[in-house]
Amino acid sequence: MEVLPVKRLVDFSKMSYIITPPVWFKTKAFDKNSLSEITTYAFSQKKRWGGVGNKSYTTPRVRNCCVYDIIDESIKDLIWPVVREANKLFKFKLSNKMYASVMTYEKDQHYNTWHIDKHKSFDSEDRVLSLTTLLNTSFSGGVFEFKDESQCNFEQIGDTVIFASHLQHRVTPVTSGIRHSLVSWIRGE
Repeated sequence: MEVLPVKRLVDFSKMSYIITPPVWFKTKAFDKNSLSEITTYAFSQKKRWGGVGNKSYTTPRVRNCCVYDIIDESIKDLIWPVVREANKLFKFKLSNKMYASVMTYEKDQHYNTWHIDKHKSFDSEDRVLSLTTLLNTSFSGGVFEFKDESQCNFEQIGDTVIFASHLQHRVTPVTSGIRHSLVSWIRGE
């Protein structure tokens, strides 16, 4: 797949979705019932601190957030249709392996270091696509940015960005409220 440079993203609120390779964005990509089912399940799981890379330890100066893992395949099945729609752009050969979680960032929490999501797992499959979906709007700060200085202007619950996992990105510190987001990594080649 030829990867084109990311262009500065535009104001997404004025369109239903935009495709700017290698970034796909859609407003309200999930219906309210699906998001409700996803968040209800996630918040019923044990909370853990977010690690860095494939390490289990936390590094608060690099990444400071809480994670609620989604391990139920029927909940992940609610995410697959959106991933498959976006993959029409990317054309990756997706495996059936997805990691999914809900991440929460409270005041001053962040993943403020530029990072990529692409790395091999024990089964040698790469993460090829990353997904972030906005689950609430009652916060300030917590901006999702790509290293080329473009930002995803998440404005509505359900706004979703899917991008090639090798793109550098971060979440700036939350300045007020709590930021909730659905995050998934999809494996493939």
